[in-house]
Amino acid sequence: MIRRPPRSTQSRSSAASDVYKRQVHGDSWRTTRKMQSKRGNIMNRTAHRDLGRNNTSSEVEFDQDKKKFEMKIQRLNDIHEHRRVLFFGSESEKAQLQKEVFDDAKKQLHLKDQMKRLESERNALEELRNQQYLAKKEQEAKAAEQKKKEILCSIQRDNRELAEQNLLSQRSRKDTEKAVDKVNETKLFVNKMSYTIR
Repeated sequence: MIRRPPRSTQSRSSAASDVYKRQVHGDSWRTTRKMQSKRGNIMNRTAHRDLGRNNTSSEVEFDQDKKKFEMKIQRLNDIHEHRRVLFFGSESEKAQLQKEVFDDAKKQLHLKDQMKRLESERNALEELRNQQYLAKKEQEAKAAEQKKKEILCSIQRDNRELAEQNLLSQRSRKDTEKAVDKVNETKLFVNKMSYTIR
């Protein structure tokens, strides 16, 4: 039950009218949710694909079932005719039936050979693609290995150069230390000689 504002309240911004508005909004929201939760809601229906301008889904299904039924009837009629000719037909009809059976068997063999040939060609093409793919992967692996070797060689060369530079710097440092020691020894010797002369 919805409570309505009193008649004496004319202002729309009064507390009673606000309560009334909230009740109406809440009820409409509940009603909308209830309608959406029903099974027949349009939002829950499955989408159908386009069947043509003037065709509905039921008409299309009826046409498909009708075609299937007609194909079954035609198949049964062919079987009955084949049996009639086989048991009760004349010699010419039997010869014609035998010729048709032979032609059908020949067509079936031709189709079977054609399918085998197509399958063998498809297998050969697939094998060729696999070989090309494996060759490509092998080339990529070889290129990656060669690049890795080149990087390792460059790293080793850089390490050798750094070692040689360190060795040269150590030798030069030792030479300078020896030279400094000699200079110090000569200075010390000169000082001693000057002291003895005095």
